[in-house]
Amino acid sequence: MPSEALSQCPVCEHTSVRVWGHRNGYALCECARCTHRFADIPALSEPDSASYRRTMTNGLMATDRAYFEHLTQEEAPGRASAVVADHVLALCARGGVGTGRWLDVGCGSGYLLMQVIKAGFTPAGIEPGGWAQIAAAERKLPIVQGFLGPDTFTQPFDVVSATDVLEHVASPVAFLRMLSQQISPGGRIVITIPYAQSLEARLKGERWNMIDPPTHRQFFTRRSLDELLARTGLAIERRRRYHLRNMRGLGKYRLARRILDAAIPGPQLACLLTKS
Repeated sequence: MPSEALSQCPVCEHTSVRVWGHRNGYALCECARCTHRFADIPALSEPDSASYRRTMTNGLMATDRAYFEHLTQEEAPGRASAVVADHVLALCARGGVGTGRWLDVGCGSGYLLMQVIKAGFTPAGIEPGGWAQIAAAERKLPIVQGFLGPDTFTQPFDVVSATDVLEHVASPVAFLRMLSQQISPGGRIVITIPYAQSLEARLKGERWNMIDPPTHRQFFTRRSLDELLARTGLAIERRRRYHLRNMRGLGKYRLARRILDAAIPGPQLACLLTKS
């Protein structure tokens, strides 16, 4: 376990941070300035496919095929991937986002890409893990394997999504700036994240299931998210809170999920972003 906290906050770069808990052998830190919470995990060089898979799954998946099959289980109605896709597409629809080119960063099993195709978009995906190449081959999806860089794609996109990705990255500011460089004038970015200021997060503290380093390392509050967006020149156009799983036996029904989301704001946050 690291002996002391990181020297600065990964969002605002303030050096006054305190350790407030521990999980999986890592210190959990909080920034005194922007209230951002993060796991004390040193930044690593770009890993190979196997080490990346171990980090992403906390060593629970032995092969890319096993992780791909795990991800596809989350595509059933009411499960995580299906719920996230519903909220992402609903945000875009309410924001007046029409058809166009859509890039999904960290596209996993390719489920969201399949949904945006149905909605009339031209898809592209990028994912470092080898499981996405299984999706590319079996689902006939245009997915690049690797990490997003300034020259990965030659044309801009009308929508860039990063669902449940921001909590994994070592440098959220650099990551969002990279996403911003991919959108065309008037384009949008959609992100989904675990929300550290939710009731569930505050009640459970370090026992909150979203705190799972080294897989999850960033935990945003309202204040730290505002700081992140200010530093990256982005603004929230629309947002919504939601639950990934809820109402045992009823979770697959959208109306039941909407009732719960309205009554008790969930621990997940989806945001439609524009350049400010």
